[in-house]
Amino acid sequence: MSLNKTFYRSLCYLCLLSALVFGSKANSVPISKLSAQGQEKNSLPSSEQLITSNLDNGFSSPDKVVRLLQQATFGAKPSQIQALTGTSASSWFKAQLKQPANLLLPKVISLGQKYRVDDENAYSPFYLESTSIAFWQNTITGEDQLRQRMAFALSQILVVSNAAGDEISEHPEMVASYQDILIKGAFGN
Repeated sequence: MSLNKTFYRSLCYLCLLSALVFGSKANSVPISKLSAQGQEKNSLPSSEQLITSNLDNGFSSPDKVVRLLQQATFGAKPSQIQALTGTSASSWFKAQLKQPANLLLPKVISLGQKYRVDDENAYSPFYLESTSIAFWQNTITGEDQLRQRMAFALSQILVVSNAAGDEISEHPEMVASYQDILIKGAFGN
């Protein structure tokens, strides 16, 4: 995939998620109706009022839950579909922002201690592929799915190859450290 298509796809994800948080015209309520909630007439509602005023229908049906989770994470689990149907997508988004980051480097170090071979001529595929193993563990079992998906999108723009034969392929800790930078910075500064 070209850099422009990857950048465009990442930008689309950001736009989708911001639309969920801040709402869209289709979900907006006239300001005159919001003034009944104790707010000055003709003033804009706060983000808290938008969330509590049921404007967010992002998870109103199982189909909508699946669609959003397919775009914002690495896929929807049946338990997530049941738990999130009828809830606020904005609340899910904010909860994802608060999730602690699942980093790759600790897992890579753990795998390295288990599978690393000291002989320079020996080959240990589990050690050399430990970055990929840790990545898949995070994407399948991690609670910070939105962060992992954003870091993955960034890694598609800022590519580092650990293909066989490169110096970096012999040191998975280097790739894991780079990926951790993307994971930590997935939501900005």
